[in-house]
Amino acid sequence: METISPNIRQQVVAQLTAPSMTVQLEECSLEPGSVEFRTCYRQHVLTLVHSHSPHSKIWTRFDDSQDYVLHRNLGKLVFDPPDVQRHVYMPEPPAHQRSVSCYFDSAFFTQSTGLSSNWGPDSLSACVRIDGPLMMDAMQQLSREISAPGFASDILVDSIGRLLTVEIARYFHSLPPPRSSGYRRLPDLYIDRIHDYLNDIHGQKITIGLLAKLCDLSADHLRRAFRESTGKSIGAYVEEIRISKAKSLLDEHRMSIKQIAHYMGFANTNSFYVAFRRATGETPKAYKLKSRN
Repeated sequence: METISPNIRQQVVAQLTAPSMTVQLEECSLEPGSVEFRTCYRQHVLTLVHSHSPHSKIWTRFDDSQDYVLHRNLGKLVFDPPDVQRHVYMPEPPAHQRSVSCYFDSAFFTQSTGLSSNWGPDSLSACVRIDGPLMMDAMQQLSREISAPGFASDILVDSIGRLLTVEIARYFHSLPPPRSSGYRRLPDLYIDRIHDYLNDIHGQKITIGLLAKLCDLSADHLRRAFRESTGKSIGAYVEEIRISKAKSLLDEHRMSIKQIAHYMGFANTNSFYVAFRRATGETPKAYKLKSRN
């Protein structure tokens, strides 16, 4: 797994291995202040997150899905397909967080579920709200077992792994098929309207709901139509324009990095640093110093 954040320390506390999957009990220590990071796995992973603070919130989204989805992270499940980045934002993270993650054997998972490797926006959106009649109970049983393994733990873990693959397959196979793309084309007028708005706005958080209202469309329709028309998510487009404007402001050297972060509508300076580094490969401070030379 890849995590990108200077204020996260993660460690594996315990591990159980079975033919169907490997289960890990993982603990995170988080420093005060908002946290933004991304994860990317090589395997299919199902995670149950427990938090010491039942009131803390987690916002998540996948690269191909623009909308952040809000979770209250106590007892919630998230599924990660392989080689797909998931972005996570916690405005007020707990000091400690514990999770149980199931890393499924790739060949076993593919053969058991029949799920393809093509994860579209609809499937990715479903990953952050995955649920099933037995899924939560199975993950909670794994949490108890890895904390205090008993007789024949490997057999029990393997049995639960097989049960979970069935539940995961049933969940995704039960999703409605993607709608035809013909109706989703976005008129150039709306694209121009969004472009002009993003270039004019400052000091305000940009949301999919705000942009959808600008075009008199639903958020879901705008998200799909924008991707169908431009080949990129509207979230990527928003970030592209914000980073371009941030570069111009950094080149001018009239505003501090903190002022630029606020001016561009980022929640805080740390969020601006993460977004800028993700887009450019360097921090705003490094870019600003380089532009002076």
